Amino acid sequence: MRTLLERLKPEILIEINKDLEKHHFLVNRILDFLKENTMYNDLTILDGHQLCLCAGVTFGIVEINNLFESE
Repeated sequence: MRTLLERLKPEILIEINKDLEKHHFLVNRILDFLKENTMYNDLTILDGHQLCLCAGVTFGIVEINNLFESE
């Protein structure tokens, strides 16, 4: 099974990386979580919210699901 980082849509990764210089700790925390997990339902509410902020989408389960390619 691929990690969430491997399943993350390329355009979303580009959006997240745009914030790397400005929010280094936040982006690295998100990327570390995505590297270590295979299911987005393991996200805390805070991590899910921050992921959505960096990805430029509204916070919600459907929106989080849409950030990833199907397994």
